[in-house]
Amino acid sequence: MNRIAAGLLIALALLAGCGPVPHPFSERKAEPLVDDRRVTSSVRLDPVAEFPGLAEAVVKDLVRYDVLATTHDAGRRFVLIKGAIEKGNLVWRATTPDRHELGVVSQAIPPGADIATLAQGASPLIVQLLTGSGVSPEDANRPKVAVRPVRGPPGTDTRALTQGMADALAGQGIAIGDDHALAVIDGEMHVSAGSGAQDLVQIDWTVRDPAGKSLGTVSQGSPVDRTLLTGPLTQLGRDIATAAAPGVVAVIRRKVPAALGGG
Repeated sequence: MNRIAAGLLIALALLAGCGPVPHPFSERKAEPLVDDRRVTSSVRLDPVAEFPGLAEAVVKDLVRYDVLATTHDAGRRFVLIKGAIEKGNLVWRATTPDRHELGVVSQAIPPGADIATLAQGASPLIVQLLTGSGVSPEDANRPKVAVRPVRGPPGTDTRALTQGMADALAGQGIAIGDDHALAVIDGEMHVSAGSGAQDLVQIDWTVRDPAGKSLGTVSQGSPVDRTLLTGPLTQLGRDIATAAAPGVVAVIRRKVPAALGGG
């Protein structure tokens, strides 16, 4: 992990008075493959019609999670992963060769996202399917939380922040998507001049109801090496979003518990 990212401090301002302060950025590790369908089956990804080359990129990225997949013949027994656009989201479905559905997960598509960014966002969701922790088919239409593209200074690539928050929330059991959204996450990044080679970065994550009313805000701020803010934020952006996610979930748990499957 980047030294600067690891040292960022989190300042939490929950308007709803919810939850503990998130810890500073920590290493993200894939969950153990406790129900690993690769034990008896291979993994095959079909091409995604809307995004040529995405299946190949996902196969390559899945290696980070110790998942060996292919876009070619996977033998007689395999788990088939298919991705397709459904109501504005990229929906991944796992099926057996005879098309029995094993699970469904939904991935938000940030505006302007490239193939590499989409593949990095898809990998942890596909791991959920392979470990049996994906959304069951009957729950595919349950209420969701929408993650809007993070706003930032002109020229700042915030796609990793947006995708990182969507991934972190999905990892905590929250369905991500615009359909049936009970809450919306708005992110805004501010950068101001600091001292020396550093700039001051603040990111505010606001949870809103469908009408736009604020339910709570999680704020992060720290000096950051200026060179890390040029080009895609990549791992820095994902680390920032991962650190903020527990606070965001705390707001959701108190204000819109139905999004977590609670009452």
